[in-house]
Amino acid sequence: MGCEVFSSSPCVFQLTCHRATRPILDASNRIIALLGGRPRDQPGKRTGFSFSDALALVSATLRRVMDALPYHAHRRGPCKERTMGASFGGGQTEPSILRQRSAEASFIQELLSCEGLARIAQWADFLFKTYQPEIHSACMESLRVLVAALPHLEEPFGGGMPDRFWGGRTVNRGDSAQQARQGVTWPHTDQGNLAWAWCAVTALGNFDPKLGGHLILWDLGLVIEFPPGATILLPSALLTHSNVAIQQGEERDSVVHFTAGGLFRYVDNGCKTDKVFMAEDYKQMSDEQRAEWHQKRQDRWKNALAKMTKWNPE
Repeated sequence: MGCEVFSSSPCVFQLTCHRATRPILDASNRIIALLGGRPRDQPGKRTGFSFSDALALVSATLRRVMDALPYHAHRRGPCKERTMGASFGGGQTEPSILRQRSAEASFIQELLSCEGLARIAQWADFLFKTYQPEIHSACMESLRVLVAALPHLEEPFGGGMPDRFWGGRTVNRGDSAQQARQGVTWPHTDQGNLAWAWCAVTALGNFDPKLGGHLILWDLGLVIEFPPGATILLPSALLTHSNVAIQQGEERDSVVHFTAGGLFRYVDNGCKTDKVFMAEDYKQMSDEQRAEWHQKRQDRWKNALAKMTKWNPE
């Protein structure tokens, strides 16, 4: 796998659609994001179709499904968006699969069962595991515990947990025929995602990446050419990101794979909510155990930084 390395200084990057990957490093040479490109275009061992076939299948399915659904306002931008998968928060007593509107459930099921979606997820998971092996391994250990405790959270169509990191996915639909939805997302963070893990964004559609569809990482001062079929991984809970409009007559869609941070908090609590943990376990702790527990929570960011891969080309 060819690789080029970039430090986080303001400039425009061109992301190749082929094998080259491009880690983005912080001042300490930690890999903080990855321009993942796309894999070799050869038939998959299980499915028998190539990555290009997978992209075409997902694009066709996504357009057919999303064009049949209405736009619902959301904070990320004017494009159509639907999110599916496992979640935890907002008063839930345990992690569960996001409920879909009854009128849309059959459309979402069609999208989830698309074989090409699993192929995209597998490629994104491979990139995550390759470039952040310690974080990936620690996250996968937690997700296996979670699915063992709550088997209904297992992703039934492949590409998701517990075999892959991804617990959820969002699909976005934008086209220049609808001037208000030119594939744009507004600057935002995805604060519900696990802060030190990556989400994976795969661009789809038919557009000129030199003229539009660029990904902007505002905190790093980076504007990145993001062609159809390419995948970029980033800590979306931490980095403010958005993408720019496409040209008249073009289409840009995307698939985003992620995992909610609340799932890991639930596992850290012994598969309990914060409320139950505080009422049962914390209440029984000694002062020394409580001090250790608080220190462990305060040190999570340090432990996460220690697990991040440092780029060493030698």
